[in-house]
Amino acid sequence: IGMQVEHYALFLLLGIIMWNFVASSTQNGILSLINKSPLVTKIYFPRYIILIANSLTQFLSAICESAVFLVFMVALGVSFTWTLVFVPYLIVVLFVTVLGISLALAALNVFYRDITMIWAFVLQVGFFITPILFPPDIFPAPLRQVILINPFAVLVTSLRDCVLYNTLPSMISILYITFVSILLFTLGYSIFRYLEPKFAEEI
Repeated sequence: IGMQVEHYALFLLLGIIMWNFVASSTQNGILSLINKSPLVTKIYFPRYIILIANSLTQFLSAICESAVFLVFMVALGVSFTWTLVFVPYLIVVLFVTVLGISLALAALNVFYRDITMIWAFVLQVGFFITPILFPPDIFPAPLRQVILINPFAVLVTSLRDCVLYNTLPSMISILYITFVSILLFTLGYSIFRYLEPKFAEEI
């Protein structure tokens, strides 16, 4: 695959940075309410702040990793192009998507502790069905369309196009990931707020 993909080392590194953010944010997010049980049970405050703080912490780690990525870009002679201006929007979409998932998982884990193991398995499968190691173009068109149902597949492909290949995502891709991001955040926040009144007695 590396012989077929331009700037494959950077292609791979960018995918791993994005997936590490998804995995670390959601895995730490699942346990955040349990780990902060003294706060949750003894002090009243909007508990979603714990999840926001967790996602921001993991985001800062991803920023540090991205700094290393930029050094490699310069070292390998990859140009910085105007399409980089679209990267902040993709990052916001990614952050909101991950936060929505984390809100739902953290709330459900208070009541169903098996969620942690189930999500760990989902992440393992997700790593291989998201084009982290390969571009979706290596697959026939019908299978490629199935892979791109995964919003993280669209996000990582869009990030690579903007950062490495001077190409903007299609309008369909932008609308799709924006819609899914809003949907997952709304769903996650709704689940969290519905279950929140029972957190203290369950923890």
